[in-house]
Amino acid sequence: MSQKTGWSNDNQLQVSFQKVYHRGLAWNVMYDWQKNIRVGGNWSRDGQVYPYADFANTGLSSYSYAPVTVNGVTSIDMNSGLPVTPAMPVAPPSGTPNWGYYKALNRYENYGLVDTATPKQQLQYNYVVDLPLGRGKRFMGNANKLVNELVGGYQIAGDGNLYSSDFTITSTNWGPTNKIQYYKHSKPVTDCRSGNCYRVYQWWNGYVAPTSNAANSCSAQAGAKVLTGLSGDYATSTAYQGPMDQVCGTTSATNDPNYGNNNVGILFPGATAPGSIAYNPGPSNTNPFSHTVLNGPFNIVNDASLFKVFPITGKINVRFNMDVFNVFNNQGSVAPSGSDGTQNLNTTSNNAARQLQFTLRLTY
Repeated sequence: MSQKTGWSNDNQLQVSFQKVYHRGLAWNVMYDWQKNIRVGGNWSRDGQVYPYADFANTGLSSYSYAPVTVNGVTSIDMNSGLPVTPAMPVAPPSGTPNWGYYKALNRYENYGLVDTATPKQQLQYNYVVDLPLGRGKRFMGNANKLVNELVGGYQIAGDGNLYSSDFTITSTNWGPTNKIQYYKHSKPVTDCRSGNCYRVYQWWNGYVAPTSNAANSCSAQAGAKVLTGLSGDYATSTAYQGPMDQVCGTTSATNDPNYGNNNVGILFPGATAPGSIAYNPGPSNTNPFSHTVLNGPFNIVNDASLFKVFPITGKINVRFNMDVFNVFNNQGSVAPSGSDGTQNLNTTSNNAARQLQFTLRLTY
């Protein structure tokens, strides 16, 4: 069965401003703003989408149960807990068969900004300029023929690209939430979690586990492999969201099987002690941050070429090129982590290192 279950919308603004070549100079500047929003399920690329599949079916086996407290332990007791009717999706239009596709539900679950590879904002420019050297130019205008051949007639052409970046964030936790905050480079911290210590930035308020925060008492479980420079209550009062269990308690975090995850207690039929099960409510993509895309850092890269054509005869000439990629050797700013919010500029670069390329081309 093949269905038209996907679609996309692209909003875009383009502006271009240029100067035609005159008196040894020409340039062009282009600005582009765009926002690509789409829904998956285009069959050959993302697979099919069944929006109803993530909702509970009718029947007692799919019901959830209210929590109860027994001997101070709160759990979900299938024997004594009160059944709670699961939330059902809005009904499809009248006459839709059971297997029918419902566009409105698909839009609710999956429609969003999912293409983070396309810059939302992009400023591109290119130029060509004659160097003012050689006969008739501002400098060395009276040069003889030999000197003029050596230093005159060179041009520089270049281009640049200034662009924004976006990134998605973790949306698998179900603990308390806080407003997303951007710190960018205003909160440097020391990250020793890998065993080596680096200076990094807490770029936004992602989730850092208490065991990884040197200011939190739980960090004793991790020894020296922690982040230094965060506040003691960062995990619960500052992070955008974390797991349901973030409290170390009276015992060590390593002895708490539910610490740092989203498990909830449940007493299975016939069991004598509560167990645990992962809390993961449906439908899909309904976590508060499922469709959240954050604005990342801006980056810029510049390339340039120095070139000249040497005429030999009327039909034969040689062209010399010196091409420089990433001419300013700009490292760039990598996107921060979508989970803990840290940005590490020590181990990776956004741009490739400066490269030089020399060429001679004979045309005849």
